[in-house]
Amino acid sequence: MHDVLRVLLVEDVPADAELSAREVRHVLPGSEFQRVESREDFLAALAAFRPDIILSDYKLPCFDGMAALTLALEHAPDIPFLIITGSMNEATAVACMKAGAWDYVIKEHIKRLGPAVMSCLEQKRLRLERTRAADALRENRRFLADLIEHSGALIFVKDCAGRYLLANRKWEEVTGLSRQKALGRTAEELFPAATARQYRLSDLAVLESGTPREEEEVLESADGTRHFISIKFPVRDDAGAVSGLCGIATEITARKQAEDKIRNQLEELQRWHDVMLGREGRVQELKREVNELCRRIGETARYPSQAAGAAAEPTT
Repeated sequence: MHDVLRVLLVEDVPADAELSAREVRHVLPGSEFQRVESREDFLAALAAFRPDIILSDYKLPCFDGMAALTLALEHAPDIPFLIITGSMNEATAVACMKAGAWDYVIKEHIKRLGPAVMSCLEQKRLRLERTRAADALRENRRFLADLIEHSGALIFVKDCAGRYLLANRKWEEVTGLSRQKALGRTAEELFPAATARQYRLSDLAVLESGTPREEEEVLESADGTRHFISIKFPVRDDAGAVSGLCGIATEITARKQAEDKIRNQLEELQRWHDVMLGREGRVQELKREVNELCRRIGETARYPSQAAGAAAEPTT
């Protein structure tokens, strides 16, 4: 809406148009008005005057409110359209509202026009906010869908029965299964029994507790054993009840292989350490035996550091 409210009046009686304008000015003093009474002028005003609201008489000699309403819905559906009539029965009022009018006012109750205009403008504001929110939501959903699809993590969504509702490209790549064939099916229908049981028990722990769960999972795929860190969390409906779960799994096969390699290296080093300690102990024992033999034949000990009471020879 502009800073100055622009009101398009569809009215053939100037006095009635002025009466309507006066009531609008009571609630919006700075309003601008343009009056038309033909189809051609109405369409021209929609394009040039660009009204914020349309007030239309129900009956005109060469034009009428329902025809104006039809044109407004076709060319400017977001502009509030309010019918003003000298007399209107309930059936006509219902017909106008069903046809798309935002409100109606009977001329005998013209004092209601100002509040009705304000109500229509508030409806317009709320509709615009809802439209913007819906557009933002659609954009966010597109972004989220792209993010899920192209993520390096394996992502899936299941319902409470364990049926797959969503799976991304990484899921398809890792499992070697077709997403189109997997959706709507359970792990029991897709994986070997042991793997399916492992997945189902993990899923139930999340669904029954309603809390996230992190664990390491192993998948026996066509290209060998693959390891994943899986985080699963519940999905809730509008009422807050658990309606399924979402899983995000990151592959850690390379990390596991690196850890295994380091662990093996440490074990090998420990074995060599034990061997070297045993060897050093044997050398010390042999030196002591040589010294003992020297003592028996009356010679000086060849390894003084190993003689009785001597400080231990430092090891290398």
